[in-house]
Amino acid sequence: MSKELIIKSSKILFMRYGIKSISMDDIAKDLGISKKTIYNFVENKDTLVLSVLQSHSLEEKEMVQKIKKVAHNAIEEMASIARYVLQHMREMKPTLMYDLKKYHLKSWNYLTENHFSFIEETIQKNIERGKEEGLYRAKINEVIHSKIYVSMARIMVDEDVFPSNTYKKGDIYENYFIYHMNGIMNEQGRKELNKYLNQEK
Repeated sequence: MSKELIIKSSKILFMRYGIKSISMDDIAKDLGISKKTIYNFVENKDTLVLSVLQSHSLEEKEMVQKIKKVAHNAIEEMASIARYVLQHMREMKPTLMYDLKKYHLKSWNYLTENHFSFIEETIQKNIERGKEEGLYRAKINEVIHSKIYVSMARIMVDEDVFPSNTYKKGDIYENYFIYHMNGIMNEQGRKELNKYLNQEK
């Protein structure tokens, strides 16, 4: 048994059922080990949740770097990242973010301070690339727009604004992506995005 295996199993359970509804006993049962064995690797559930989040964040950063290397332009880069995120959104229990914010504040703070700053940097660099390639509007301020993007991402997971019993996170993100892209693309960028989407179909 390893910490990596515990994190992997916990992530699957949290994504499928939410954080609050999964106990350490559930994780132990899923792995076929005793709860005591889990505590040899993590101090408590709070620590485990943080470890899962850190592991997921690292995985996402690695995936974004791979996408950036193979994407032919800024449009393809952004669309590929969106497809990756959308897949995770659709697999995720709608209340997961609510559970994180309400019951695991240390992990929520890690998400807002570390992961959101990575998203902001990614969007800023993507806009810079798109402007250089002539696909985004030249007068776009990449710093301001990247901060707007992250601010909207926070709203997207806010249960008061988009309650999970009414809105699907995947649908919210899909509309969010379209809104963002239409705000920064020029006509050439729109043609490129349409071409990419048609190829995907």
